[in-house]
Amino acid sequence: MLELAGAPFTTGALTYFDEDPDRRRPHASIYVPVAIPLPDGASVTVLAFVDTGAPYFIVGPDIIDALSLRPLAATARIVLSTRFGQIEGFLDTVDLEIPAEEGDSLRFSVTVFAAETWTAGAFLGYEGCIANINFAVQPRLNRLFFGPPDGADTALP
Repeated sequence: MLELAGAPFTTGALTYFDEDPDRRRPHASIYVPVAIPLPDGASVTVLAFVDTGAPYFIVGPDIIDALSLRPLAATARIVLSTRFGQIEGFLDTVDLEIPAEEGDSLRFSVTVFAAETWTAGAFLGYEGCIANINFAVQPRLNRLFFGPPDGADTALP
């Protein structure tokens, strides 16, 4: 994959989408399929909007139910200011997996903001989420390159 100063920077790549067919936006954006592993070994796959202005992996009631996330088990309840207004939810931690089309898939832990009133789809925010990995974008080919930070061995075989 990609190297930086002779060391691996990314270990996997996939094709991202410019739009989510269920949620049209006026401009092309970056949508990445991510898998959320479930305790029973299955997983839930979502098309997540990459938003470096968002602080967390943001999900709504469909993912909350699929993951059996519950506010009572959550680490913190907060109000998040979004372009849709103030949204109340709770924070927890989940694993995400970015599936590789080339190279190695990557699993890593993220902070999830879960809100019963969130209807805008899954968002991959920066702080607490994609700030935990190395990534690069090749816009002309819609390619997202990704890997563990600082060469850490978190890639899936």
